[in-house]
Amino acid sequence: MQNSELWQNYLVWLLQRGLAYPWPAFDAPAGEALPATLPSQIRLIALSATTLTPDEGALLDKMLAAMGLAPEQILIAQGAMPPIDTVGSSAELILALGPMAGQLLGLNAADWTAARSTIMSHPGTGLSLLPMAHPGDLLRQPADKRQAWVDLQLGMRSLGLLSLHS
Repeated sequence: MQNSELWQNYLVWLLQRGLAYPWPAFDAPAGEALPATLPSQIRLIALSATTLTPDEGALLDKMLAAMGLAPEQILIAQGAMPPIDTVGSSAELILALGPMAGQLLGLNAADWTAARSTIMSHPGTGLSLLPMAHPGDLLRQPADKRQAWVDLQLGMRSLGLLSLHS
């Protein structure tokens, strides 16, 4: 089985357990069947170490919509991250939402804090990571939303959605 198939199977496993879901998070009708497979064009994974509350999910939905990616290009993962070596076949960028998400990716809190507002390469894989504030933190500290927008624009540039001069 190739890495892309392993990745696809793992993401479906996460979906079935409520640990990941396609974006937008809170627009799916209740009781809707989970997909048997996921789109192969996932470009961005938003990783939260904790399950998002409805308010946090709604804010994350707005943040992701502002990036301009299509829903089938985004996956939201909560509390679990697939083995990092299987991700590179599809995802281009992981948003590490808060220092605990950074820990899921092997970063300590100091590394996550030092890398804020920069895109870093995951040690050993070269996968692009963007440490960002967690939506819950942004709800508690609305003044931090300005920096989160700067971070999102950095992610957009990384994905080729904004020119370097925007």
